[in-house]
Amino acid sequence: MAQTTSPQASIIRPSLEKAGRSISNSANEAVSARAVYSDPIKLRDSVIVPAAYVLGFGGVRASGKARKNSENTGFGVTGLPAGSWIMEADGYVRWRSTLDRTILLCGLLLLSLVGMRIVLKAWTRRQAQESRQQHANPKK
Repeated sequence: MAQTTSPQASIIRPSLEKAGRSISNSANEAVSARAVYSDPIKLRDSVIVPAAYVLGFGGVRASGKARKNSENTGFGVTGLPAGSWIMEADGYVRWRSTLDRTILLCGLLLLSLVGMRIVLKAWTRRQAQESRQQHANPKK
């Protein structure tokens, strides 16, 4: 059975393939070993190589009639410090992870909010229970 395609699909498909190749090439250039490991730092008898977690993302959007065969492409890279490799003069190599204070503080804030919610919920339940008991047994 022959497959038929609309004229718009035949215009958009090559365009999407071109955009996909463009994003792929940009991703390969942006997310490389240089994006993760920076230049080594020599400090006394040690060499320090900083590293980071790097995440790349991208997408393509194309449309037909409403946007007059338009296409939009995008790509982004984000990274967080991970730590560093420390190479000593005697050949000993060790990993020192980086403590990301922002993530730590956000986690502590979230934990404290959850704790406050639990305490507040227990307090309101107790108040409601005491109120029901007072209404059930009024003092004379």
